[in-house]
Amino acid sequence: MRERPTVKHRSRLSAVPPAPNLRQVHLISAEMQEAWRQLGFAVSPGALGENVTTRGLDLHALSTGTVLRIRDALLVLTGARNPCAQIEARFPKLLKQLVVDDGAEKSFRAGVMAVVVAGGTVAEGDAILVARPPGKPRPLRRV
Repeated sequence: MRERPTVKHRSRLSAVPPAPNLRQVHLISAEMQEAWRQLGFAVSPGALGENVTTRGLDLHALSTGTVLRIRDALLVLTGARNPCAQIEARFPKLLKQLVVDDGAEKSFRAGVMAVVVAGGTVAEGDAILVARPPGKPRPLRRV
């Protein structure tokens, strides 16, 4: 993993150049993928563009600013991934499963985004150490 401090996506650059890149690494849990497969969606690791698939970690319950250590790599969670139309094009009707609207606010269940604080090599099966930020938890908002 390596650091990318500013946005490189052309669509985002045209909207707000040069914006900080809060979407450097995309993480999804294997448990979410398994649940989607039980609903009939053929979602495999990497199918939604995620860089890291976790197991045993409720990513959406973590706070903005949570630090994840995978070997020497350090990631800081920046927010929830907003699901896009590309997901619907590849997996029809999955998008509806990824957006939860409780009437007051929408939440997204398409994984979480992080920035790289320290790069490093990661491999399948590596442990992920979680360090929660001090203070009151800040929910993961769409980035």
